[in-house]
Amino acid sequence: MEQKNTNQNESKISPTKYANIVYGLQATSFLIPFTFLIAVIINYVKQNDVRNTFVESHFRWQIRTFGGSLVWCLFGYATLIIGIFFWVGNQKPSSDFMNHFKYP
Repeated sequence: MEQKNTNQNESKISPTKYANIVYGLQATSFLIPFTFLIAVIINYVKQNDVRNTFVESHFRWQIRTFGGSLVWCLFGYATLIIGIFFWVGNQKPSSDFMNHFKYP
């Protein structure tokens, strides 16, 4: 009787490798922003695979980093938009502004 080698651990990626992949995607997000979203999706999908390992704390930190970054980015963009409207709204019109548009 032949015995097939069906060791499932050979095809599995280790939890440490997943954490390193996510760290790489987070670092890449400075150049390609959507990789941060891919990283957090990997964190949530593989969260059960890393339970009760030392990598679980890394996954938790990576998820919290995504959440904190998202909050700070939204705060920054809101502040930028409010600042632009405040700046534009407080501009005094130039008296000769319309003279630039008169035809000879």
